[in-house]
Formats: sequence, structure tokens, C-alpha cells
Amino acid sequence: MKKKDIKIMFYFNSCPIPQDADLVQFQKVREFKKKIEDLGAYHKPFDSTKDFEKSLRMDLTRCVKDILKEEIQEAVISKPEELRQVIPEIKESFKTYLNDLEANFAHSKVDPLRLEDIYIAPDLKDLNNGKKTTSVKVENLDALTDAIDVDGAKFAFLGNDSAGKSANCKYLFQKYFELGLYPVLISGSDVGSNIRPETVQSLIEEKIAEQYEVSFKLSEIDDTRVIVIIDDFHKATKGKNRYWPALMKNLEELFRHIIVTGNSLMLIENLNKQDAFRNFNVYAILEFGPKFRYELVNKWNTIGIETRFQDHNEILR
Repeated sequence: MKKKDIKIMFYFNSCPIPQDADLVQFQKVREFKKKIEDLGAYHKPFDSTKDFEKSLRMDLTRCVKDILKEEIQEAVISKPEELRQVIPEIKESFKTYLNDLEANFAHSKVDPLRLEDIYIAPDLKDLNNGKKTTSVKVENLDALTDAIDVDGAKFAFLGNDSAGKSANCKYLFQKYFELGLYPVLISGSDVGSNIRPETVQSLIEEKIAEQYEVSFKLSEIDDTRVIVIIDDFHKATKGKNRYWPALMKNLEELFRHIIVTGNSLMLIENLNKQDAFRNFNVYAILEFGPKFRYELVNKWNTIGIETRFQDHNEILR
């Protein structure tokens, strides 16, 4: 392996130091971190085993994509007529949108504040497609969406206007993109009265052109890696729910993976119609409890702080 091909990534635990920690070793770690920073080496903090696993997985995916991109570029130069492969990159303008809080928050250490600075994946209540159950099953959005079923991932996340539905859609877009998939984000209001398959496909390709640096057609990529994310599905077809089953039928014929969000009344509004979500796992977005509020406060208080190697009581002051 050539020297230039070697990439080293460092990850530093940013959890508060235990009282019985070896401060000499801690100081050595800080000195080492400062040394690699001066050399421009890649490093990233993590605050839990799960956070480390997530960061490592996404970074490795990014490295693999970079390697593939280089190989494809070399192949295009040598055999341009035989190759048409797509390695997507998100447009800078759309990256800005994905990190836009769409609300006015001010922080003393960071301006502007980004969604990734304070986002926390919510817990979800399994509605079991409206069926009655004797127990309540609760899952976290992050854990639920970690794996993609090869037969198709279909989720509907319902909540009120303050449930953070749009933030969850932005988070899922970035998460799936980092995993090497092709997410496409649309709003329910983008879907008008014309819901024929060719119109739906044309809409998705328009959004691809808006969201990716290099536009590509669905026929040019592996469509099993496309994930359509529809925010505020209840606004589709101008809010006329009688068209939802036909719309969803066309979407399912085109795409294997579909995620929608909608208001809490979406299922009730659809009770007297053919069930548009019969093939979906339906969840209600739960409000933050004490655990998540504490986590949010902790995130807020550590924004702009390079490391969290400090007394936990300092954070709470």
C-alpha cells in the first residue's frame, strides 16, 4: 500500500473524567491530541459507545465512497464510453438547508446554531397500524432506522406541529446519505393532484437535481438504494385524503424504501378509506421526557466547547 493511501482517524472520549482517573495519562492524551491537531490529523470526539460506533460507521462509509469515486474517475478517463456510475454529493445549498433549525435560537458560543448541534432522536410509540395491543412498545428513532430491510423499509412517523417532524426528516436524510444510500426529501405539498407514476417519478428526479451536485436519473442508479422521505404527507394531493391510497400505491411500485411524516390525525382522517399505510410500520413521535430534556440541556451547555473533559457539575452550572 502506498503511503498516500493510508488514512488514520483518531477518536477521543469526551465523557467527564471519573474521580479516580489517572490524571497523568489524561494529560498525555491531551498533549497527544494537541500534537495531531497541529499536524492537521483527522480527529473526532465521542461521548458513548453508541456514539463511537455511529461515527466510525459513517466515517468508514465516507472513506469507501471516496475510494470508489477515485476508481470511477480513473475508469471514466480510460474507458469513458463503457461507464456511467453515480457517486452522489449533496449540494452546499441543500446542506445548509438540512442544518437549518428554521427557528430563531441564539447561543453565546456558536453563530449560527445548526440542527446537528442540538438534535436528539426522539422515542416513538408503536401504533401497530392502528391495531389494539395489550402493551405499549417504545423504540428510539435512531435505533429503529439503523438497519434497512432488504425487502423494503416503510415507516410513518406521526406527531403534532411541535413534534419535530421536519427535523427528523433532515436528520434521516443525512444519516442515510452517510450510509451510502440515495435519500430524496420532498414535502407533501409538492405532490399535487396529478399522481400518475410518471409524474411522481418526474417530481423525485426534480428533487434529485435540487439536492445533489450532479443530477441523475433513477434509471442510472441502483433503485434499491433510493429512500424517498416525504415530510407532512397529510398535505399531499392538496390534503384530499381520498387520493392517498392511489398515491401510495404508485410510490410503492416505484420505490422500495419510503418514509413519511404526518400530523396525528392522519390515520383517523383515513379510517373510512382504503388504508394507504397498510404496508407501513406506524409510530407516534413522543414528547421529550426528563432523560431527553437533560440530554438536550447537556448538549446546549457544551456547544462550542472543544472537549468535555471536565467536572460534570461544571456543565450544570
